[in-house]
Amino acid sequence: MNLGTNAEYICISEDGTIEIKPDNLTWEEAATIPFGANTALHFLREGNIRSGQKVLIYGASGSIGTAAVQLARYFGRKSQLFAAPGM
Repeated sequence: MNLGTNAEYICISEDGTIEIKPDNLTWEEAATIPFGANTALHFLREGNIRSGQKVLIYGASGSIGTAAVQLARYFGRKSQLFAAPGM
C-alpha cells in the first residue's frame, strides 16, 4: 500500500485515483473517505480471493469492513460477516 503523504502537494500518475472534493464536506471529512475502501481492496487482493470463494469479514461495521463487504460482493465473492459491540 502506498497512500500517505504529509506534503501540501503530491504528483500522481494520470491513471491514479483522484476525485474532486464535494463542496459540502470539510477537508478533514473528505480525507477519511478513501481510507476504508483502499485498505479493504488492498487486503482482498493480498488474500488472492477468487470469484465464488467465501470470505469472512471480521469487524464488518467499520470503514474497512463495510467497504470490504461491498467490494467482495462486487467481485463475486460470498461474504460471511461478523460484527459485535465494542469492536
